[in-house]
Amino acid sequence: MGRTSSVYKKLPGHWRAPFTRRTLWQGPDHLLWVEKTLMQEHYRRFYFKDIQAVIVRRNWRHHIWTLFWAVLVCVSGSLAMLSTETPDLPDFFVPAGFALLGGIAVLINLLRGPCSEFYLQTAVQLERLTNMVRQRRALKMADRIKALAEKAQGPFRVTAATGDRGAGAGANRFPTAAHATETQGPFQPRLHWALFAVLLCQGALGGLQLWLRQPWLVALGLIALGVAMVLAIIALVRGHRQIKGTLLGVITWLTLALTAANGLSAYGLFIYTTTLKPQYSYDHTALLMAFLELHLEDSTLIMAIVLGFAAGALLLGGIGSIAVVMHGGRRIKAA
Repeated sequence: MGRTSSVYKKLPGHWRAPFTRRTLWQGPDHLLWVEKTLMQEHYRRFYFKDIQAVIVRRNWRHHIWTLFWAVLVCVSGSLAMLSTETPDLPDFFVPAGFALLGGIAVLINLLRGPCSEFYLQTAVQLERLTNMVRQRRALKMADRIKALAEKAQGPFRVTAATGDRGAGAGANRFPTAAHATETQGPFQPRLHWALFAVLLCQGALGGLQLWLRQPWLVALGLIALGVAMVLAIIALVRGHRQIKGTLLGVITWLTLALTAANGLSAYGLFIYTTTLKPQYSYDHTALLMAFLELHLEDSTLIMAIVLGFAAGALLLGGIGSIAVVMHGGRRIKAA
């Protein structure tokens, strides 16, 4: 913000991602939306006299995170209970630690309340402000913007499309995210169908390898992991505008995060294999077989990693398939 920061007052809420931070500031006669990256800053102004509507709409994001952490608690807790009668590290304490962290995350997520999407409507644009994630904070900010806009242009309406707060008469005159994407080209679901099908296959292979104990299942699972990561990147690049601010967009980003974490864990196991088998440094085939067989060892930590990523892949694959159907039907209805 530089020297002009004294003119602006920072409003509650912020959004962080790797190398990106988004904040909202209140100026004398406008709101300033700031997106800061490593090398540059982008600014966008919303003058109070031009704001036509504020839209707060509840989404499913808090349910997804609750389900994700609950699965982690169940998987980790089960592994801890299946450990030896005399607990030792890591057979008991590692999965028990993951279960504890998951339980804390579930509690925090429930206490923070439902998630929502926050939009500002002007005569020329419908802009989503991603720093307003939780519904409680978004509704407070909507009331604040309402008061500021009324000073600039008279009576002003706040629309809360949350399902539990009345939107008032005429609420449908304000566009939603589904309407906003209609002008951004037709939605092509083939990439997402392929992505979530591969993700389901990867999860199934991860679960099967715990019972069949075959290296070729591990190899197929790693191939499916690589394909899923590539499809997730392509789907986000090609369909960014169509899925922005939707449940399908959230699931696709979570899929990319899951596959990236899974890939990093596989890379870590490969490095660990090279330290265990230095004699295979020049025998790539033997090193690869040792790496695949490491996934099948009777180690609670490795089993927790494999089972956790398999459960995550099945969960996101199932929810993602439902999200594709909902997204397509929602766009047809909006048309």
